[in-house]
Amino acid sequence: MNVLENLLYLEGNDIIMNKKCINIIFVCIILAVTVPVYGQTAEEFNDTGVLFSQMGLYELSLGLFDEAIRLRPNWYVPYFNRALAHRDNGNHNLAINDYTSALNLEKNTAIIYISRGISFIQRGNFRQAIQDLTDAIRLENNNSQAYFNRAFAYRREGLNALAIEDYLRAISIDPDLTEGYYNLGNIYNSIGEYDNAISNYTIAIRLSPNEFAYHFNRGNAHARKGDYNNAITDYNTTLRLNPGHNGAMNAKEEVLRLQALTQ
Repeated sequence: MNVLENLLYLEGNDIIMNKKCINIIFVCIILAVTVPVYGQTAEEFNDTGVLFSQMGLYELSLGLFDEAIRLRPNWYVPYFNRALAHRDNGNHNLAINDYTSALNLEKNTAIIYISRGISFIQRGNFRQAIQDLTDAIRLENNNSQAYFNRAFAYRREGLNALAIEDYLRAISIDPDLTEGYYNLGNIYNSIGEYDNAISNYTIAIRLSPNEFAYHFNRGNAHARKGDYNNAITDYNTTLRLNPGHNGAMNAKEEVLRLQALTQ
């Protein structure tokens, strides 16, 4: 039995292709179209590598970026794109190495600092992430993602005041940055500023009403404030969106107990 026969089977009079077959045929079509193209210049290898990365074909894309770098070693773009492929493939250490190579060639592009900063966050190196994101902000002081990610790193370093400042800046640039409001709510909740927490959770909920975590944490803020009715409402919504949420079930039970004691 040949390879094609392994990938096909019969159902009645129809030939049915399994998922593996479809993927292989799809890749073969792409290769047939692009091989004459990406075999020419660094730019063409790079562009085809980006296409394969977008398809999730990271091993293929990495080889193409390698070839682009071999042909044009002083061009930062394939280093950056190879870093993105490593990142999306879950290898932040190799991504950081390639971001660094890109920055050695191009020091004035904010997205490279932002991307390396995010990989440093993923590796738990928050101080280096803060430095990279600060460099990005120096280059682009209206980039919401630079402020958002630096705020996250500040928060992990226990610098709540700086985190709040950066989240506020991020949402002033991008008023639809839902996670900015949510993360702000979490900080305010943790430091006892429950009204501010509730306000930010409410905006996050307006932007993404089906995120159960937003309702759950707003319920916690209501409960800590002593507003048991609104807490129960939020816990009920959490359970409607996520019926197996043990935290919401336990919190609701505790709030009902506390509510009974006050009556």
